[in-house]
Amino acid sequence: MSSAAASASTSAYRPLINSDQKGQLMLDQAIKGFTQLLTPQQKATIQNGPAPQREQIHELTTEIADKIFLKFQAKKYVRRVQEFLEILQRYCPIIDTFVSSEPKIAALVWGGVKLLMF
Repeated sequence: MSSAAASASTSAYRPLINSDQKGQLMLDQAIKGFTQLLTPQQKATIQNGPAPQREQIHELTTEIADKIFLKFQAKKYVRRVQEFLEILQRYCPIIDTFVSSEPKIAALVWGGVKLLMF
């Protein structure tokens, strides 16, 4: 058998999956995994209930994506503040000395900052 004939015969057995079919396959696997987690009562509720409309699905996925995005943004800012406080912590003894010389207002501000650091 020639190499061209061999490659043609092996390619005939490989299923060709386009991106739509791959997406459908992934969705089917996700649904199967989700339904395995449900109780029989929950499965019956889903099967007997009305099918969700496209707009409802879009709204829900948008809401979930927004929550994930906000969580990510909050973590990013927390990380930045944490880095700043870690750098500031190196200078604590120096700032303590300055604050102790004139503690009227500076002690209140510095006390709040130190509370965040520890």
